[in-house]
Amino acid sequence: MAPKPAQGLSRLLRQLVNLDSPAPGCTED
Repeated sequence: MAPKPAQGLSRLLRQLVNLDSPAPGCTED
């Protein structure tokens, strides 16, 4: 169980990855 701040960072990282290389199923927006 990761803390909220960690989840926020993961979300930001996912957004950055999506911007760098958008992959189907990776979009959480």
